Amino acid sequence: MELDEFTEFADELVNTEVPPVLLKELNLGIVVLPQEKDDGEYLIMGEYITEEIGSHIILYYGSFAEALQGEPREVWEENIRETIMHELQHHIEDLAGNEKLARQEMREEFMRRQEKNTEANKGFMLPLNMKRLLNILRGFFKKR
Repeated sequence: MELDEFTEFADELVNTEVPPVLLKELNLGIVVLPQEKDDGEYLIMGEYITEEIGSHIILYYGSFAEALQGEPREVWEENIRETIMHELQHHIEDLAGNEKLARQEMREEFMRRQEKNTEANKGFMLPLNMKRLLNILRGFFKKR
């Protein structure tokens, strides 16, 4: 899928499938950027951003192009739909003062990094204060 098709599909999807009430206070809209974005390990397909001037969702076309290279249009459409709905969930939770999804994502990222570090450091003993900190963080994330 080319960038212009991607943008048209995202725009059509928002206009036909997303109830206007879910777009409340998303005053900067949904923006498609041509570049790829990653966090050093994973591609970032989209982001929900809040700033002093307002809120918006960014879709990174380049990330989709990298992840979905050679896939049929239906796969692209489903991934665009899922990403928009996911980012809208962040928006709705932000409006409600509930960051459950954001906390869940932080927990998952923490666990991925912990697994990666554990695998890379097999046999490595953590200092007692580091073990204590990890236990505190585990307890924090379990409570959420």
